[in-house]
Amino acid sequence: MYWHIGRRIFEEEQQGRKRAEYGKYLIRYLSEQLQPEFGNGFSVRQLNWYRQFYKTFPIVSTLWTQLSWSHYKLLLTTDTEDQRAFYIAETRIFASRYSLYLPTEQQLIDEVRKELRHFREKNKAD
Repeated sequence: MYWHIGRRIFEEEQQGRKRAEYGKYLIRYLSEQLQPEFGNGFSVRQLNWYRQFYKTFPIVSTLWTQLSWSHYKLLLTTDTEDQRAFYIAETRIFASRYSLYLPTEQQLIDEVRKELRHFREKNKAD
């Protein structure tokens, strides 16, 4: 969603122009129009993030589903493309390893049942 908002601002509203003054005025105007109806997600700051997100990742298929919006906001602050590529790779590796350790719903149910059995057996012995 943020990518699409950024694309719309940059390509349709800003018509691909990179002039800062026009962009500042446009972002402020859009925020004034959208924020009363849709809330803080359309503040000037957020709209600038969305536009930068699109400009940094202009091809939507390059986005990784393992990364959250918070990850992407951090990536937007990197200095070089090489740094960005490194951090994306590291984050994806961490995300895939972390997901290996998350139990499934059934594993959680089994673990709770096991603990209940253990608790009942211990209380019977006491």
